[in-house]
Amino acid sequence: YLRALGVSHLYASPIYTAASGSTHGYDVTDQNQIDPALGGEAGFETLSRALRDAGLGIVLDIVPNHMAASMENAWWRSVVRWGQASPFANHFDIDWRRRLTLPILGGTFEAALQREELRLDMGADGPVLRYFDTEL
Repeated sequence: YLRALGVSHLYASPIYTAASGSTHGYDVTDQNQIDPALGGEAGFETLSRALRDAGLGIVLDIVPNHMAASMENAWWRSVVRWGQASPFANHFDIDWRRRLTLPILGGTFEAALQREELRLDMGADGPVLRYFDTEL
């Protein structure tokens, strides 16, 4: 049907794993994994085969310069934890002359403390500070 309309290629917006709930995919959290929500690698293989069988190509919108500053992103987590000592510190545009700030609190730090929204837990790599589902 698409070939009959003159379509030659399928355009796919970013397909790599993005931040939870992403509606666009430009907030990538893992450049090495096709988003499981999009079918993962197996789904991509199936799609590619179907396109090839139909005589269609695919154009992928890759975004090597877009990454989510999200704790879901292992590189960002490393930067938050280790600062300039992180092996990924230079992958982000950070002014190291200033403090790294994380705008995740729903109010002031003091209010979050009073409401007991922050807590210390043990994570896989040692102690972590939790703010609801966010682990720092």
